[in-house]
Amino acid sequence: MELIGWLIFDGGCYWVCNEKEGWVCPFGVGDSAEVQAGGQWQAVTMQSGRYGGWYLRFADGRWLRPALCMQVRVARRGG
Repeated sequence: MELIGWLIFDGGCYWVCNEKEGWVCPFGVGDSAEVQAGGQWQAVTMQSGRYGGWYLRFADGRWLRPALCMQVRVARRGG
């Protein structure tokens, strides 16, 4: 099952949340998901680079800085 939420930044880290459905999950370095970019869902992995920056690495090697309120689709963890 997939969960669709929005990217937020709070307490020094990124989170994916869906206030309407009442869930939130951390989205840190090494976590993978899909983001809505260019009108399509694209697979990304959260990375941390020089100068303490965060970025999303696409499967083809491109990267993008995370944007607050970016739509994110994550696989449901657990049962």
